[in-house]
Amino acid sequence: MRARLSRRSRRFALGGLAFVLLPVGLAHLAENTVPVTHAGVTEQPVSIPSPLTLQDAKVNVAQAGYYQFTNLDATLFVDGSPVQGATVVFLVAGFPVCTGATNNKGLVNCASNDKPARSNFPAGDPLNFTYVAVVSGGPLDGLASLPAHLEKITGGGTDLTGNDKSNGNSSNNDAG
Repeated sequence: MRARLSRRSRRFALGGLAFVLLPVGLAHLAENTVPVTHAGVTEQPVSIPSPLTLQDAKVNVAQAGYYQFTNLDATLFVDGSPVQGATVVFLVAGFPVCTGATNNKGLVNCASNDKPARSNFPAGDPLNFTYVAVVSGGPLDGLASLPAHLEKITGGGTDLTGNDKSNGNSSNNDAG
């Protein structure tokens, strides 16, 4: 009889111990911040620089019927060397607003005098539009930059010669 009690006591003690430790183990797993994948390998974020770098631009919203985009600048380097003669298309909300070619330093400054109608763009604040540059043609066709920001200006913008006529009124978009 004594042997039976000790077996029962041991089972009860082990069961009680497992019951007490189970929530502690689950809480520890819930607080674990290391993501584990298959075969115990952890995932690490990798930063890969884009060879096409886009600078922030400005959008003049002074006119009711159209937007005017200025300061459309990008650089294109591959393996540390500038790429000359590549065609770069600047897109705002998926709509092409300017096209230019890179110079011998890999720079493209697209002086857009186009004033695309607002109806080409989604409704809402242009600061929320996606602004990217994409290489068109050649061996780098389809290479896209990371998105950049648009700054909203309400001044004079630029005239048809590309001269800045803004009156200094600007609305910065550093919210994101």
